[in-house]
Parts: sequence; structure tokens; C-alpha cells
Amino acid sequence: MRVFTPIRMLMLLAAAVVMACISACSTTTSQARNKSLNGHWTHFNDTAGDFSVLMPMRPQEAIKVHSDAGGPAVEAHEFIVDPEPSMELGVIYNDFPESLSYIEQIGSPWFFDTIQDAAMKRLGTCRLIDTHDGKFTSHPMRDVRFEAVDKRLLCQTRIIVVGHRMYQLIVVSSAGVDVSRAADTFFSSSSLLHDAP
Repeated sequence: MRVFTPIRMLMLLAAAVVMACISACSTTTSQARNKSLNGHWTHFNDTAGDFSVLMPMRPQEAIKVHSDAGGPAVEAHEFIVDPEPSMELGVIYNDFPESLSYIEQIGSPWFFDTIQDAAMKRLGTCRLIDTHDGKFTSHPMRDVRFEAVDKRLLCQTRIIVVGHRMYQLIVVSSAGVDVSRAADTFFSSSSLLHDAP
């Protein structure tokens, strides 16, 4: 039986988040993706998740439970859209249970480093392009951009921690495809409905 560790739980969450967002760029069909990104983006609000963001179409919603032997289960709430075959974007949030031994580290540089490293290791050969720590209103945040070289994908993510809740805004695109306008629209439009979940 594997022993639960803080690093394993964070790696499971990071891996699940990244893999959920990469799946459409590498294995999906073109159904429901014919909407143009040049079309009208609309606000998507999730009151339970306490966030709002512009999206080019209504997201597919899912709740997935991630757990590790000996550790508490964590529900990840996913809101994913794939408006065209070369790009997918989404918001994923989860609440960390109070029982986690590292709960006070959520939002620390150690936490962000662990999530970032786990996501990149999960995807094989990756090249870090940029990483930047900052604040989302008053909450800790990290932006990360990296290329999954073997999969020929560019991953851009914004990780925001509000209390014990982690939000991840993710844009995954085929390498060489310019999605900068869509990514800027997506990231700059995100907001919290209230200051804390």
C-alpha cells in the first residue's frame, strides 16, 4: 500500500488537472468546435465555485474525485471548452480538506513549485517558458507557461489560491498556433464573485 504524502496529493491533483485539459487537444473529434473564436464570448458564472470568466461557448462541466491511499478525497470541479481542434481552455477548482497536513502551505512558493513540477513531470519532456508569481486581487497566484515537447502542446495556466480553494485557469494549444488573443481574453476576464469562497 502506498503511503499518502503531501507531495503525492499535489502531484495527483496537478496531473489530473493538466491531463483533463490536454485530452481534447490530442484525442477529440471536431464536434461542437466549429464555433469561431472571433465570435461573441459570454460570461460564464459559477455561483458554487464563486467565479466568473469569459468563454467562447458553454463549458462541459464535470466533478472528478481524486484520492490517494491514506489521504482524503478531493473533488475537482471542471469547466472545459474546446472551441477548435487546436485549443482547449478551462477552469478547474477544488477545496483542500482541513485535515491535510500541509494545509497552511497552500498558496506558498513551495505549493506552487510542487504543482508546477508535478504537472511538467507528468507530461514527459517539457520546456519551461515562463513562470511568474503575483497577486489576484489580494490572493496568491502563479502564472506558468511551458511546452510539452513530445506532445507538441503549449500549456498556459494561472493558479490562484483563495483560502483553501485552488483555482486553475488553463489554456492548452497545439504548438505553433497563435492563441494569444483568446488566452488574454480568457485570463483577463476572470474574477471572483466574492472575495472568499
